[in-house]
Amino acid sequence: MDTTTDADLLTQVLDEIDCGLLLLTRSGRLCQANRVADRRWLAARELELDAAGRVTAHHAADRPRLATGLAQALAGRRSLVTLWREGVPLTLACVPLHAPDEAADAPAVLLICGRPAGCNALSAAFFAQAHGLTAAEAGVLRALQAGATPAAAASASGVALTTVRSHIGALRSKTGTHSINELLQQLTALPPMAPAGAMLS
Repeated sequence: MDTTTDADLLTQVLDEIDCGLLLLTRSGRLCQANRVADRRWLAARELELDAAGRVTAHHAADRPRLATGLAQALAGRRSLVTLWREGVPLTLACVPLHAPDEAADAPAVLLICGRPAGCNALSAAFFAQAHGLTAAEAGVLRALQAGATPAAAASASGVALTTVRSHIGALRSKTGTHSINELLQQLTALPPMAPAGAMLS
């Protein structure tokens, strides 16, 4: 007998998204976090829970900015909050939830954690498979996605520049794109799929 509840299904859905998502109560207490939020933001201590279970920034200098963003969400306004780690910006969106339940422990704010630039390896692998790319073409695609020039990709893989240019031509043909920039834009627009649960542990 299947005992899966709507809450279980929602948890599975949230865990499939390669973007940190945290549901908070009106007081800022954590209701739920998906795996990515748990791994990239809580376990990595970009965010943490205080003694009362409220979400706060790890660094004291970031806490007032996060508190302001949460207050704006509770007032019905979306806002972006930037936390800083060694000069690198980490962005959170604070989104108000208009749930019918006004109880103190009901979800009231959704925190959406920013992602690193580009698409993740799993989404790129699905993209390569969907377009029938060869292993060599997929390797060139990964290099381009990482910012390598065709010459650098050729040097790194130990092949001639003409070989890499042939792979790029095949990539454009198979994906229906007309330039490297257009190809990389397709990658950037891919849905953020998280690895399977076993891979996150």
